[in-house]
Amino acid sequence: GEALFPERSKEVVTELLDRVAEQTGRQPIVAALETRFAELTRRLQADLADAPPARRMEVVMRALVEGGYMAEWEAGENGARLTEHHCAIKALAERFPEVCEAEAKFLAAVLAAPVEREAHMLAGCPACEYRVRFPEDGPAPLIELNWDRGVREEHA
Repeated sequence: GEALFPERSKEVVTELLDRVAEQTGRQPIVAALETRFAELTRRLQADLADAPPARRMEVVMRALVEGGYMAEWEAGENGARLTEHHCAIKALAERFPEVCEAEAKFLAAVLAAPVEREAHMLAGCPACEYRVRFPEDGPAPLIELNWDRGVREEHA
């Protein structure tokens, strides 16, 4: 029966974050959002050590779907296309678009490949689409997140 009652948690959370931003500035909220992706990256990287691109995509898709995204991917020449048809955090991203950059850094880190956003819901597109360009030779390098400077490669 609870499904019949209004659900306002999304509005309440975004309103609270707006108030926190008014009091402390945006940076603490942005840092918390980035930390969420950094923690997810650390959890997934254990499953992804030396994994081929298709395995990486499957693990990332599973994480996105479990996180409330309606995501899919398809292989293409020199990489893949990742599409998110639904954004689980769109209301939050509308107020704090920095979370979209954190998501792109997350994808580059766990996929161990350059990721380029080609479509963006916040720009009015029906989906967010990313082109992923996997390295052609050998296993993907280990990638470490550095939220201040983006993604950097670490060679083992």
